[in-house]
Amino acid sequence: MNANKIGKFIKSLREEKGWNQLELAQKIYITQQAISSWENGKSIPDIEKLKLLSDLFNVNIEDLYAGERINDNLQKREVIYNIVKNEHQKLKKTFLSFSFIIILIICIFLIYYFINSYKSIKVYQISSNEEVINVDGLMIASKDNIYFQLIVKDLNVIEVTLLYKDNEIYTTEDNNINFKDRNGYNEYLSYKSLNDIINNLHLNIIDTNNNFYDVKLVLNKDFENNQLFFNQDDKILEEESTQLKKTTVPQKIISDFENRDGNYELVLKDNNSKISIWYIVDSNQFLVTEMKNEIIKEWNYYLLDDTIYFQELNSKNELQKQFNSKENLNEKDKQLIDYFIENYIKKYLK
Repeated sequence: MNANKIGKFIKSLREEKGWNQLELAQKIYITQQAISSWENGKSIPDIEKLKLLSDLFNVNIEDLYAGERINDNLQKREVIYNIVKNEHQKLKKTFLSFSFIIILIICIFLIYYFINSYKSIKVYQISSNEEVINVDGLMIASKDNIYFQLIVKDLNVIEVTLLYKDNEIYTTEDNNINFKDRNGYNEYLSYKSLNDIINNLHLNIIDTNNNFYDVKLVLNKDFENNQLFFNQDDKILEEESTQLKKTTVPQKIISDFENRDGNYELVLKDNNSKISIWYIVDSNQFLVTEMKNEIIKEWNYYLLDDTIYFQELNSKNELQKQFNSKENLNEKDKQLIDYFIENYIKKYLK
């Protein structure tokens, strides 16, 4: 295949017709620059343009590809072979280019996914810096939410307030604090960094004898998804296995929920409400949040001790009601617990 020879042949055919380059370009719907490029041997027409030129000049495609009129059948077969070979090479280059683009897109997606998921979940154990006050709990932080669960042990209290710096963020009349903070939406905590929270949380406690305690909370990181590869041969010590006992994730959760770095989420929406459901594997929690008519109802089910915690917030994020399933409940509160069991626990966990 000789590009110069093909170009000169196209030029001679054009001149035989008495056309200039622009007139030929208009007849086959391309630019004058493309015709000039062919005739100067800088490029050659593709098979589709060769077919148009063949019809226009009343010559065979083999003649155009050979750059001359040919009559020898052997030579024609050789030209046809070269045409097929050239088109095959073009197709191969196109396929390789397309494959490279696909691989590049996949690599960009994987890098983006890695950046957004690596170290995206952190679990902290909560304790107190004072020996006389026994505090135990967990804080689970993801990019979108913070789950906070804390209990004041061995002390009869009438009020417990959680504070971030000097700001009151949560108050309860029993010894349990349990809530979920949504980043950017009805926040309990408005913070610049997670470390800022870790270093500035404390409790104000009033016991039944009207003693007041200001307790600094100590948070120690217990888990972070920062491993690229997990060694399946690693063994948990027997002493630790009792503390980190996990329940088996129900098949309904695995099949219906989105896997979020080892935890599971399901979001249900309609015109009037939004339901967010989480199954937190590390802390064995099943969380349900119903948002309807600016009222937020939250159920937090701890699977290991079979306790359901409930709270209700108004549109201003003010706590309206709070209790757990092991308290002495009135009929309306029992109905809220039964509703949660019938519509969520039996549906997803049984």
